[in-house]
Amino acid sequence: MVNKLKALTVVVVTLAFIGLNVQLSHAFTGHHRSGLFGWPMPRFMKLLDLTDEQKQEIKAILQENQPIIQPLLKEFATERRALRDLLQAETIDEPAIQTQAAKVAASEADLAVERAHIHKAIHSVLTPEQQLRFKELQKKRDRRVDKFISHRAKVLKEE
Repeated sequence: MVNKLKALTVVVVTLAFIGLNVQLSHAFTGHHRSGLFGWPMPRFMKLLDLTDEQKQEIKAILQENQPIIQPLLKEFATERRALRDLLQAETIDEPAIQTQAAKVAASEADLAVERAHIHKAIHSVLTPEQQLRFKELQKKRDRRVDKFISHRAKVLKEE
């Protein structure tokens, strides 16, 4: 029972970490306090070797979309916290957890649609070489996430 609880805790924490990290990493660009929501540009964007003109175009795209993304991100965070509270409650209320998880999923879906629009706009600013490099960097990031998940599973087996 304790091992199952540990495994469930690791899965929930890992998914929450990955989910929020994905949300934020797709949303944030620009340099400190000038990116979307005031977060710094991720390392993979720096590695694209953007020109000053590209940086300005991307900043404009993000500023234009901030009024749309900001309330969606706030809603997502609120729904995630409500789900976390249900997961950590003294008693397990499965119907409430399922209902709240559906709200989180709906909120994440709304964010995903807007991220797709932003991605398309930013993608059009990049050169073909930068677009290819962006895909390579995403694959590298995916491999690191997969490695993290695999490592956590091995640690649980050893405990």
